[in-house]
Amino acid sequence: MSRRSIALAFALAALLAALPASGHRLPAPGGEVRLALPDDLRAATIAAHTGLPVVEPVPESAPAADRLAHPALPGLPWRSRVLSALRAEQDSARWRLVPRGPASPVADAVAACLSPESSAWPGRALAAAGVTASVEVLEADVVIDFSDRFGPTPGLLAGCSLADADGAPFRLDGQRLVPAPEAIGGAPLPAGLELRGPLATADLAAGSPDVAGGGALVTEAPDVVLLVQSQPARRADPLGLDDGLERLRALLDPELLLAVFWEGRGGPVQGLLPPGIAPSRPLPPGGPGAADLSLRLDTLPDDAPRLDVSFEPTDPLVAGVVERLAVILRSRGWALGGAAEHAEVVRWRPPTLDPALALLALAGTRPSLAEGGLLEGPGLRSADPDLRLSAALAVERAWIEERRVVPLMTADRWVIVDPDLRGVVLRPDGVPLLLDAWWAVPR
Repeated sequence: MSRRSIALAFALAALLAALPASGHRLPAPGGEVRLALPDDLRAATIAAHTGLPVVEPVPESAPAADRLAHPALPGLPWRSRVLSALRAEQDSARWRLVPRGPASPVADAVAACLSPESSAWPGRALAAAGVTASVEVLEADVVIDFSDRFGPTPGLLAGCSLADADGAPFRLDGQRLVPAPEAIGGAPLPAGLELRGPLATADLAAGSPDVAGGGALVTEAPDVVLLVQSQPARRADPLGLDDGLERLRALLDPELLLAVFWEGRGGPVQGLLPPGIAPSRPLPPGGPGAADLSLRLDTLPDDAPRLDVSFEPTDPLVAGVVERLAVILRSRGWALGGAAEHAEVVRWRPPTLDPALALLALAGTRPSLAEGGLLEGPGLRSADPDLRLSAALAVERAWIEERRVVPLMTADRWVIVDPDLRGVVLRPDGVPLLLDAWWAVPR
């Protein structure tokens, strides 16, 4: 045997010996996954796994096998386990949905989701845009008639789902999500999802300064910490915003607050729309400027002006921001407390990566933002994504210049995942999806 033949034999033997060792890395069903999530994320995760979204985006990183198994809807970068087609008619004022199964459950779910009284963000976004929707079944199709053209309807429908639907990947059984054998597209890979308390030992947990270990998956777009002001607060200007937003940012020191309260995961922000949704852009120019303000804790008289600030006290970062704002206010002769001048510090999590829909969803939760007709132009409802982005940036700039909303900082949204758990995907709103999750090492 020649040396070349001997070398080839050794190489073949090494390859064959390596095959069993690498075989366990292939995705295979089996193994439970323990989840430790706070109440709001827990409820959203249950809903995501026991329901069927009307449409969902086709992941850019999806492998070819996944794209073949779950093809996109004809002519759209969206796919669906519920629909076989989604078409715009009447210049996007009417949309036709072609269900894979009975039309009535789809029509009921879409009508409830798009209602202005809905708790789902699409209904609130439509209401903020001044658009109404009627849904009916025509023959075997579901038809949505909008009161005006609405181009980004696929993105809107991504926020709608059929709750506890036949064909959903999981069903809830006590504190577990168990695979449903009748799931559309086949049963999910995990043998089950065990729901645990927020700080319990788990294979996947919501990221926070209280939870460490494992790898981290971060959402495409971070949260944004915002200051939303009432009209009396805007007139009184207790934080000196008329002197420029950069000045408030310097006094607030977002990098320090993020380092102390959020593991440094985040940074300064240039607008309401965070990176991942909108490109980098400068803040609107400030006023003429003012002398530097030294922060101090002077004793204030009983009749000192006051600013009422509401916030979620269980959020450590938001609570830390309010503490810092209290110092800035006191240095300017203002105190915290009940008053007509009201502001709110809120951590906003965009529910979608579409900039126009994101701002409409924000306005849907803050009625004062919809005042003035800024949201009712055709730009935010255009079928052209570039026009929607341009219109969204114009609305954002107007809100900031009017001091209705003040962007303070971004804060990353992440989950901690066991290094051997693969295939977990995060939705834009931070909800983990485990339909295709699998263990690299058998469990």
